[in-house]
Amino acid sequence: VRAFLESEKPFPENTPNALMPDTPPPVRHASKEDAIAELRSELNHFFAVHEQDTNKATQSPFFGVLDFDHQVQLLHKHSTHHLRQFGLDY
Repeated sequence: VRAFLESEKPFPENTPNALMPDTPPPVRHASKEDAIAELRSELNHFFAVHEQDTNKATQSPFFGVLDFDHQVQLLHKHSTHHLRQFGLDY
């Protein structure tokens, strides 16, 4: 799975996630703008944490221990997967 993560190959459509239920949870935000604001805040936090600790690594249940570059690659793959899923340009 590490070779896949490091590649430019996209996630296949309908990739299952064994950690999530088949039925999506209820919507958490009143608007798309609210969801984008939370995403922006979480991304800012992600970068701030890694600026404070350049050696920080995170355990992924699927990809193992991820350093900053691997986490950015995973975020890229994940976000482009969903953008394609909903027919949005990126």
